[in-house]
Amino acid sequence: MRTNLKEFAEIFRNRKNWGGIWTLDGKELNNKQSRIFVMRAISEGYEYDEDVPEELVREWLGLKPKK
Repeated sequence: MRTNLKEFAEIFRNRKNWGGIWTLDGKELNNKQSRIFVMRAISEGYEYDEDVPEELVREWLGLKPKK
């Protein structure tokens, strides 16, 4: 399953907590991380969550590259 990021941001813009929707390396992204992910992905031109490379998400979130 994949999520259209622009539609997600529009539909859930008033939802207070976006935490737990996405995971990275087996850990749920918290609210702040999820919002960074969605907004940065949209600004970079990505349409769907699955199209965003994990390494790029790690960079946006300030996480170390996966070995």
